[in-house]
Amino acid sequence: MLKNSALLTAALAAFHTVNINGFYLPGVAPRSFHKEDVVELKVNKLTSIHDEYPIEYYRLPFCQPDKGVSMVNENLGEFLSGDRIENSPYKIKMQKDMYCEQVCISHLGRVEARGVSPSKMVRAIKRNYHDNWIIDNLPSASKLEDEHDSYVKYSHGFPIGFVANAEDAEEGSKKPEDLRAYINNHVNIELEYHEVDGAVPGTKEYRIVRFIVEPFSIKHDFVATFTDDDDAENYLDEGNLDEGRKVAKINNPIASCDASVTATEKKHTTYQMAVHSPNGPQPASGKVLFTYDVKWTENENVSWASRWDIYLSMAETGVPNKVHWLSISNSLVIVFVLTSMIAAVLVRNLRRDYDRYSKLPTDEERNEDLEEFGWKLVHADVFRPPSHPMVLSVCCGTGMQLLCMSIMTVVFATMGFLSPARRGSLIMALLILYVLMGGVAGYVTSRMYKTFKGKSWQKATIMTAFGFPAITFAVFFVMDLLAISKQSSDAVPFTRMLILILLWFGISTPLVFMGAYFGFKQDAIEFPVNTSNIPRQIPDQPWFMGWAFTTAVGGVMPFGACFLELFFIMSSIWMDQYYYVFGFLFLTFVILLLTCAEITILFTYFQICGEDYRWWWRSFSTGGATALYVYGYSFHYFKQLESNSVATYILYFGYMALICFGLYLITGTVGLLSALWFNKKIFGSIKID
Repeated sequence: MLKNSALLTAALAAFHTVNINGFYLPGVAPRSFHKEDVVELKVNKLTSIHDEYPIEYYRLPFCQPDKGVSMVNENLGEFLSGDRIENSPYKIKMQKDMYCEQVCISHLGRVEARGVSPSKMVRAIKRNYHDNWIIDNLPSASKLEDEHDSYVKYSHGFPIGFVANAEDAEEGSKKPEDLRAYINNHVNIELEYHEVDGAVPGTKEYRIVRFIVEPFSIKHDFVATFTDDDDAENYLDEGNLDEGRKVAKINNPIASCDASVTATEKKHTTYQMAVHSPNGPQPASGKVLFTYDVKWTENENVSWASRWDIYLSMAETGVPNKVHWLSISNSLVIVFVLTSMIAAVLVRNLRRDYDRYSKLPTDEERNEDLEEFGWKLVHADVFRPPSHPMVLSVCCGTGMQLLCMSIMTVVFATMGFLSPARRGSLIMALLILYVLMGGVAGYVTSRMYKTFKGKSWQKATIMTAFGFPAITFAVFFVMDLLAISKQSSDAVPFTRMLILILLWFGISTPLVFMGAYFGFKQDAIEFPVNTSNIPRQIPDQPWFMGWAFTTAVGGVMPFGACFLELFFIMSSIWMDQYYYVFGFLFLTFVILLLTCAEITILFTYFQICGEDYRWWWRSFSTGGATALYVYGYSFHYFKQLESNSVATYILYFGYMALICFGLYLITGTVGLLSALWFNKKIFGSIKID
């Protein structure tokens, strides 16, 4: 155990020399633009930390492209994560500044008033939904400004609007009936580029390295330049909306929207212009004119290869790397304490037991016929098959499948293959690796079941192939129905669901059967001692060796070793924050598994010393107890989401229960296999008469 801790410390020192930044692998080519090349702006789902169900962008009455909405090609991982990337009507050209360009006139719905049901746009603003735009695969950062300061936030996109007091409300009133929703109908699109040598000698090309959006709410006093007999939601003519074309004439405009100002005197929209606009902010109702500015700036310090660094650096969100090092240090302290405890208790006691069991008794001791005691007494029962051997075998097989999937995914992510720049890659990696590890599940299940002298190998294999996947698919299907009822972008189309079923039945299931075939062809696991035909009577056990107590205590230390990193992982899952410190995650995961193994071995030794040989299920539950603490922690974390809808409760606690069940199988399998290795070692080192 001390050797394992030393190796872990060496690995930690090695990781300390690695600067964990965003980088691009060979084969991911940067995109270069020439001056005045078209730069496409795409829109993604609308998200909110107060509502876990994202909304498709064009479900709200935003301006639509002239030629209709089209979805960008997406992989299965993007669909499963709820991404819906589509084109937009915003027209941008490389290095060409634009001033108060008009997009369209859109009708946002009924006027907000007391006793009137709010429109879709108003409801979305009050739930704090955010836009998520994309340019050249870079997500939009949000620039927020006030009278004194401004700052840029590189997560969650930018808000579609805000809530403030109505004009007729008392000043400073916070009553819900006095609050009104206002739409951010103007945006400053700030783009930074990096100059590089072009493919043709002597030419220059430009690469986008920053994408920042600063939203404003400006109530334009306008008159449409054409009439629309249908009074449609979006006021666009049938032709293309060319650059510089006006869909409305603005009366009393702010300085950046003044058409009488010459091109050389044009200024971009500023916070002061927006705040002191003649008509105030734009309510989220009625006909609204959408406008935008584009501002280009050269950035010589940021190259294309490092443009994701600021998104992936958790220091930008106020979480420096020292916090992760603190988490690792905390975990290492727990590992060292536990290892020292095992060294002090197990090594000393086992050495004493070995000496006592190996020593030849003297004639005097034979005459006294001293009764033996300790774990040697259960040598004829310690490897007796457990109750429900098929279920335990299937749990171990599935746990090993999930363990291999997790380790390989974290390793690939640590190497940089699963960068957030590749949207959906993490989910795709988890899905594909789980499917391919079906052979491991079949092999482990069959070896364990054959060792337990099971005969129904077909039933065991079928349970492995359909048990955990069926539970996962059932939960996923229920959540998908909820997403459909909420009209959320999380809803996965039926055609995409068929792909999941094909992966399950067409690849995973055959691999499980193939692994089971090779497993059953192997000999059963050999034990160093024989098992008697008649089970030994188990003496009464003290309360602290009961299942409930050992499970409760067994999960504390592994959970304590990983709970700090768990917070960041859950923030990534439920609050759409970037997580890319996979080096820390890999170390935390190794420490978690090592701690589970050590605590299970310790409790297994105490159990067999009490002449209780029913350790199979006990070791599995002791190792898996960490998952129970993780699920308990999820109740505490849920307070941060600030959501009270029933659908969000079902979504959050349903998926967290599924995740914790998978973690229970992983850590339980590690605990059982560790206890099996320990028992084989100690019983193989003594003489049995």
